[in-house]
Amino acid sequence: MKTWPNSRTLLTAGQASSATQHTVPPILSTHPSPNMTPDQIAAFILSLGNISRLDQEGTSFFFVGDDQRLPLATILTTSAHDSYSNLDREGVFRLNISLTKDDFRSLGFQEEPRDFTALDTIMPHPEYGMMHYICILNPSAESFARLQPMLVASYQKKLAKQ
Repeated sequence: MKTWPNSRTLLTAGQASSATQHTVPPILSTHPSPNMTPDQIAAFILSLGNISRLDQEGTSFFFVGDDQRLPLATILTTSAHDSYSNLDREGVFRLNISLTKDDFRSLGFQEEPRDFTALDTIMPHPEYGMMHYICILNPSAESFARLQPMLVASYQKKLAKQ
């Protein structure tokens, strides 16, 4: 297992005797800005290991292992693959994450109109929410910290299917 200075260990849900540990790098503790950057988020995702990255038209796709069908996460920095978030605004990007069904449900989304241009707001993905993807524009360090355990759980589930 990788270890980093000032890291913390997450236990993945499951039976106590078979709980999986994953050490999370301390990206948040070393970044003084209240907002995460695409590079910091990408570094965290890549640090999980066995991740492949495909960059295409302002979008970074992050896949677990050999599965290139559904990404674990994407980071969009242009409107090339987006018509909802007004990503042409300077410095605005969108993070999309595939969550487990339970984690997606734990966020308690209600059926209501959404402003997909709102910054630092966790929402169901405008097109792939039914597949348990969430999106967030320009996540704060606090929001990303809330999503990290869910991202790791989804990563571990995808990795187990390899």
